[in-house]
Amino acid sequence: MKNLLRKILSAACVYYTVGTLLLFLVLAIATANQGPKIPGLFNVILIFPFCLSLSGANTLRASQPFSKTACRFLHFGILLSAFLFFLWLPSNTAKSFGSGLIAALLFSILYWIILGIVTLTVKRFHSFREE
Repeated sequence: MKNLLRKILSAACVYYTVGTLLLFLVLAIATANQGPKIPGLFNVILIFPFCLSLSGANTLRASQPFSKTACRFLHFGILLSAFLFFLWLPSNTAKSFGSGLIAALLFSILYWIILGIVTLTVKRFHSFREE
């Protein structure tokens, strides 16, 4: 149990570092003409629970206690919930139900595209290794 928690926390810290750097990069690019803008401390802190959820979902998916399809949908549900609760709802853009629905739809499309790319890459890698 201790090794599992250590694995989840270490992966979450790596995701948090990358996520925070991406947040600063996106803000630097988006506000290039207006001068530097620093994200609020609350926004930076809320990236960590999302990264913790991402790490836990990845660990669950890798251990595959259920079928592959069930693990994928469980992974998707955990990430969508974490995205909505930790990143979307606390933001200033979450003003109506419609905007949250659009954000969830865009997140879902992006998730399934990335999952497809990763799945195809892994299948091709395994087919090359077998040859």
